[in-house]
Amino acid sequence: MRNLGAMLEEGRGTSKNPAEAKVWYERAAKLQYPPALNDLGRLYLAGAGVPKSYALAKALFEQAANLGDAKAMNNLGMLYLSGSGAQRDIELARTWLERAAALDNVDAKANLKHLQESPPFDGAQVAARRASCMQTAERFTDRT
Repeated sequence: MRNLGAMLEEGRGTSKNPAEAKVWYERAAKLQYPPALNDLGRLYLAGAGVPKSYALAKALFEQAANLGDAKAMNNLGMLYLSGSGAQRDIELARTWLERAAALDNVDAKANLKHLQESPPFDGAQVAARRASCMQTAERFTDRT
């Protein structure tokens, strides 16, 4: 079922039909098949053949990730990292990316490496930097 969905989504051996792919992914997802849950989540994330829904994509990625799907773990980590469909949470993003990387997911390894090399700022860090800049500006202004 999931393979037929993938063929329809990608147009392998047939014309592309994301809406029909959704039907086959849903059938496999009802059987709690993690790759189908992840694929269905990707459709909702992109709005391909379905209305775009970050919340539904996140829920599907969570289901698949909790069933051990490394691709879904990576996708969930990226949602938390970007703050799309979820409250931005860098530590939770890192946790999911590390879990996926431990399962040898190449994308998660690359995403984790990027996260470690250039840690993104959260709201508190931005506010602290802004306050520091303001203090520096005030000291400079006081001297003149």
